[in-house]
Amino acid sequence: MSADATPTKNKAQSFLAEDEELQLNWEGILKKGEDEKYPAEFAVTNSRLVFSLGGGHFKDISFQHIESVEVATDIETVTDGTDPDGILGMSSVSAIVGVGAMILGGFSAISVLFGLALLGVGAYGLWYGKTNYDRLKEDLDVTEHEVYHILLRTSATSPFSVPIYIETKENVGPDLSRLVQESK
Repeated sequence: MSADATPTKNKAQSFLAEDEELQLNWEGILKKGEDEKYPAEFAVTNSRLVFSLGGGHFKDISFQHIESVEVATDIETVTDGTDPDGILGMSSVSAIVGVGAMILGGFSAISVLFGLALLGVGAYGLWYGKTNYDRLKEDLDVTEHEVYHILLRTSATSPFSVPIYIETKENVGPDLSRLVQESK
């Protein structure tokens, strides 16, 4: 592999041996626990799975070490734009905190200035959210798509001592399972 071989889409060919043929190729997320997630490119041949984390970092696992392929699906909702209900909610909180700051501060000069600033921001937000509510609601783009959670259970003799978790928007689980079973 060359020094500048940072895997990107359609570079899976660089991981293949001369006698291998690319069977599947997709992008997704390699998960290690709940907090650690790494974007990765996955390439599958007739005998192994290769995942590239970019920057020259990659791992491969022979199908003989994969005991099972399990897939669960989930619906992911993605919101793009400004939610007018969020503006109204945060503005209300700002106004309430502003009044509370003045009261709790004993109406000292600093608490009054701080309180009035928060009250002003809250009032402006309420005005803006109310007057632009319909336009903001129309511009709010909410999309849903299926996410596939793939779990690869590995054998005790595997170089990976833990299961491998993959998250992707592509339904590659059935094909991956078929390739693993055909190799055994």
